[in-house]
Amino acid sequence: MKSAALLLLLACSWSEIYGQLRRPPPTTAGISGTFPTGFPTGNVTLPPKLRAEFRCPMECPVCQTLNNTLTKPCLAVDEFGDIKSDFENTLTLKQKAFYKELSDLNSFKANMESRTCAGMVRHIDTYGSMELADRQKMKSFLGDPSSVTPDDVKKFPKEIFSSLNAVKSVTVFQNMDRLQKVVLCKDLRYADCLTRMMISKKINCARVLIESGVTISADDAKVMVDIRGCRTWSREKWNITLENFPEILNPECLWAAPTDILLDNMAVLGRKCGDFTKRDIEVFANITSVKMKEKKLANRIDPTEKDEWIKLLSTCGADPKFFNDVLDPKETLKFVDLSKSSRTEKVKFLEDALKTVRPSEFSKDEIVNSIGALANDRKILRQMNASAIEAAACDVCSKSSSIEKSDMRKFAEVVMEQPSFRNVSAFDTTTFACMGCMMSYMKKSSFENIPDASLQSAITAGNVKDMKISSKRMGKKVLDNAKSAFGKPNGDFSDAELRKMKGALGSLEPEDIDKIPDASFTLDVLKDFEEAFSSEDNPKKSLKSKIVDKVKKQAGGIAKLIENGLGKELSPADLEDAPLSSFPDLTGENGESTIKCNRKQARVLMKKIKSTLGDINGTDSNFTLKRLVNMKPLLSGLEDSDIKKIEQDGTFSDKLHTIAKAPDMSREQLKTLADMFKSYSKIESTDEASFSASMDSTTVDNMAPQILGMMSKVMLKKFGTANCEAVVQRLAEVDNKKLTRDELKEKFEFVKECKSKTSGTLTSDDLLEAGNVLCGIDSAAPDRMDADAFEKMAPNLQKCNLDPTTRKKIATNIVSKMSLTDTSTITSSGFMVLGNFLTELGDSQLASMDKETVSDVTDKIMESVKDSEETRKERKKSAVSKEAESSEEETFKQGKKRLAGFVIGVKESLGGQQASGRRRRSTSSLTCTDMTSIGASGLSALTTTQISNIQDQDFLDCAELLGSVTDWTVAQKEALVAVAKRSTVWNTPSTWATSSVYSAGSFVAGLTTSEINTLAINLDAVSRMGTFSDWTDSKKQAVFDRWLSYEKSSNAATITSSELRSLGHLTCGASTSHIASIQSTVYRASADTVGEVTTCSEFQLQQWVAHAKTEYGSDVTLWDSATITSVGIVIGGLTSTEVSTLTESQIDSIAASDISYIPPTAFAGFTTAQINTFDPAQAQASTTSQRAALSADQLSALSSVAGVSYSNTAAGIQGSVLFAVLLSALAHFLRSL
Repeated sequence: MKSAALLLLLACSWSEIYGQLRRPPPTTAGISGTFPTGFPTGNVTLPPKLRAEFRCPMECPVCQTLNNTLTKPCLAVDEFGDIKSDFENTLTLKQKAFYKELSDLNSFKANMESRTCAGMVRHIDTYGSMELADRQKMKSFLGDPSSVTPDDVKKFPKEIFSSLNAVKSVTVFQNMDRLQKVVLCKDLRYADCLTRMMISKKINCARVLIESGVTISADDAKVMVDIRGCRTWSREKWNITLENFPEILNPECLWAAPTDILLDNMAVLGRKCGDFTKRDIEVFANITSVKMKEKKLANRIDPTEKDEWIKLLSTCGADPKFFNDVLDPKETLKFVDLSKSSRTEKVKFLEDALKTVRPSEFSKDEIVNSIGALANDRKILRQMNASAIEAAACDVCSKSSSIEKSDMRKFAEVVMEQPSFRNVSAFDTTTFACMGCMMSYMKKSSFENIPDASLQSAITAGNVKDMKISSKRMGKKVLDNAKSAFGKPNGDFSDAELRKMKGALGSLEPEDIDKIPDASFTLDVLKDFEEAFSSEDNPKKSLKSKIVDKVKKQAGGIAKLIENGLGKELSPADLEDAPLSSFPDLTGENGESTIKCNRKQARVLMKKIKSTLGDINGTDSNFTLKRLVNMKPLLSGLEDSDIKKIEQDGTFSDKLHTIAKAPDMSREQLKTLADMFKSYSKIESTDEASFSASMDSTTVDNMAPQILGMMSKVMLKKFGTANCEAVVQRLAEVDNKKLTRDELKEKFEFVKECKSKTSGTLTSDDLLEAGNVLCGIDSAAPDRMDADAFEKMAPNLQKCNLDPTTRKKIATNIVSKMSLTDTSTITSSGFMVLGNFLTELGDSQLASMDKETVSDVTDKIMESVKDSEETRKERKKSAVSKEAESSEEETFKQGKKRLAGFVIGVKESLGGQQASGRRRRSTSSLTCTDMTSIGASGLSALTTTQISNIQDQDFLDCAELLGSVTDWTVAQKEALVAVAKRSTVWNTPSTWATSSVYSAGSFVAGLTTSEINTLAINLDAVSRMGTFSDWTDSKKQAVFDRWLSYEKSSNAATITSSELRSLGHLTCGASTSHIASIQSTVYRASADTVGEVTTCSEFQLQQWVAHAKTEYGSDVTLWDSATITSVGIVIGGLTSTEVSTLTESQIDSIAASDISYIPPTAFAGFTTAQINTFDPAQAQASTTSQRAALSADQLSALSSVAGVSYSNTAAGIQGSVLFAVLLSALAHFLRSL
């Protein structure tokens, strides 16, 4: 007996085995362990019953939760597997009938999930939802699988296979045919974990599907192939995996892969490059390069295999250093495409290669392959053979999509200097066919000198489609010539003609769209427009809105737009008013959604889904795992209350992680999901030993990075040392812009502890594994990093929002450890590593740098600065930026200005050379080429004198760039206006063309209000000016009034929704009387964009709210979450009394990033009870003036929620706020006179 018990214990490690082991009665074969009616129980002695075993695979969070001693769920069966009478009494008559049917099949037993009351009810209801005929076929199937067809099996719930008793499990799986197994294996990832585990253990799904010709996605493969045991795999399993889904392998498995099989499948790996991490790529690059070196030394390297190896590493962007032991520098330059390698890696390789290869020896192919590195040093390009440069131009254009914009610009500059391309008046169709992609990088004045006949021939031949022109001037020339080329003087282009103009579509004006026939806006044309917009730094809102307004009115127009990036320009009102048939499979019935939408749109679409499927109520079976996966692009539209009511069935954990992986999820939503997982898993109350024992690396692999990212280090450690590597791999993928700096620091600490790197050297491999949580690096870490770590990881660190101390440490260590102490010797690759950390170097260090090198890498340095600024902006948007970060931002801005000033000085000191580098100007001034390399992010460092020195033609060529700078001072704007007003430039403002006003953009604010009142401001121009927020109230109003006068006859009532959606911050240039005149229906169709504008006054917000009440109802307590989300910042227009009536779900729908724009008087309306419902991010987003308006109790509640101690000690603060409000009211009154 003891040995039998021991054997059973070993066989069922996750079983609950109690009492004696006895033979079960005949009636215990089914779910029910009860005896049939009429069974003689009198004096008959029954054999004792075997206690039921409930297996719990470690991979399944649902049963691990149910197996947790802290979890005490309602149980439907007793320890013997018999149904409990008290549970049976809770069933409806219909459920009892279905249960009896199940029991009479004698095929099932309760598993860990179905033993619970809720689980048993789900199983009964799932069975009961089948048609009678299907239930009969299932009965036949269980007796003889061959008696039914694969189509019949499709109608059987997969859950039945996880509840088969031991006998049936063997007979059913053994007797199924291949096509029936295909049915079970398809979509297996959508089944609950217990079902997945049972089917994948009984069927080799990967082989079955592959043999049946089914393509297996990576997500499906992860369910079918357990990579934990990859080190013991057979060669057959390695072949299946590497031939079909190699992207599921982690670095450990890539190291374990047989090298010959890895080499045999290099072509497959190359096709999957986008699915591998940088660390994965380094692993297989290392393995294959070592093997190729061995073969080279043994003189048995196969040319075809060598080509495949080169293609694999090139396509995946491996570090060029991996070629060093197999190819000499000349061979690498000739055969390896370096465009996919990191910026630093390819520049470093080229610097080393140039020690043995002279620039004049570069062939056409070598120039093409290394263009991304060559463009960092125009001196080298200019030393190359002219014919090689000219020949390379055509091939560079053919691969321009993989070459950085700044590199293309610099290469184009050198190409235009070559004999064949120097004279633009000689350009013909052949020229365009060869180097059309470079035309947009020409000086605007040069472009205008291209003969019209040549341009027209190029247009009809389709040779301008790769130009990507965004310049108004250049676009106008293309448009005018297209009208002549196609014989369409009115601009009524066909779809085929528009496709040939693809490169210039982004430069059209809104009025041009009106002239194009509806039929021309095909799906392909819309995709071309989307691509044209994506290539611009500041795509025109007015043009987008006009296109969307035109297309949405067509039959099927909404459907066209919603699967295109332009669909994000649709208003929530457009979506709400559209019939369900406008959306392709909105409810996720037939496949994964291809809809592209933002969070506000998703909220409306989810509202439609719930009106079709029913609300999420905790027991609704419509919101299955499969449906949620299919609706992934729309899941950001779930309300907090929806998420909290997700049914806790066998797929509950999978559902949480699926939702958390959806795009555009807010931090608040992610926090809710993380809290739900913590509660569900009992991680907070379970000790480390117990939790880690119930956890498995496969489970971790399927978790959402953001859920792990919102766990504390203490919680993460509970996953145990065996799983910490898997946790690190998931954390590496976290969106660090949605984590606070403290959260990131904790994750970085966890990574160090997991990797046993709390002391000693930190290598590039260590930091590469940290992935996105590298931005949580502490100030002590740079002292421990080696030179290689800085060379590899500094470009990643440049994108992080680091505190000043850490930034200084990084800069200091880069200089010392990479032997850059003598800053005059820093080469291009050194500047790539330093990037925006140059702001931390001293003036003397900057001054000694080689000026020509600095000049050549200026664009890369300033791009690095821009990357950091974008990170800071995104963190603000996600409401994770704390007050400390806001104060640090000013320090960063000052550092940026100092660095940009240094670069500008370098450019000036080089004498304002022309592009050829041979002629000097009579005065020292910046050329348009100089200003372009500095970029909009750095130009605000120009002094007013430097602005005044800009030459006429350079100003004209760079006016659009100068007009895109967001942080000019008043004096700088006035200096720019002075240049623009030269008689040789644009002359007096009243004579400026609309294209000039458009180009002026941000520096229009340098004009007086009276001058603004003379401008020709069309929708395109006002839309561009509306992207800037630093207008004074008077000039903002002047611009709006002038546009209204120029295009709308001063009648605000005629403003359309596409126009209102285009105005941006100039929406707040409208007076309250103008706002009142706008039609409420127009507001409703623009509510989402009006609600994003941050510069309206309290009185303007109140007027916008009046429109909202007209459209959504005067009782604001009845506004649903989609409405609250759409109105955005306009919620601040409510009175304090109305604010006090908002419900918890309504407050949940106010984005944390919008909170800070609610006027203090309205913010004070939040009651203490309401404040207690705030999300911490909402509370932390409050401003000093808002907090000053609160009572002591309100402030205490806010402090408690925010986790920050707020105080209001200055007695005069509330008075100051009141005084400010009175002044604002007085100003408003005076404006209305």
